[in-house]
Amino acid sequence: MYNSMKVDSQKIRALRNKQGWSQEQLATASGLGLRTIQRIEAQGSISTESKVCLVATFDIELSELDHVDIDSKHVEDNAVDKYITNKMLISIGLASFFF
Repeated sequence: MYNSMKVDSQKIRALRNKQGWSQEQLATASGLGLRTIQRIEAQGSISTESKVCLVATFDIELSELDHVDIDSKHVEDNAVDKYITNKMLISIGLASFFF
């Protein structure tokens, strides 16, 4: 069994389409099997070795294919929004205290 991780399958599909490649052409260019490409695009499940092959094929950084959990991204965005809001309220409070 291989070490499986998640990748952004939509990003892989977009990169493939940008090149004008079919799944079969991407399989040939990357040295991966067609079924592997189909699985990656359908499920976002990939081995480290396959990820490295795709990164080399598309000439991109490893992190560009990382799967982003939408829920955790949403939580991070909310945390930033709350921080900015709290910072503004504290600034207004301090300004009114001194003036």
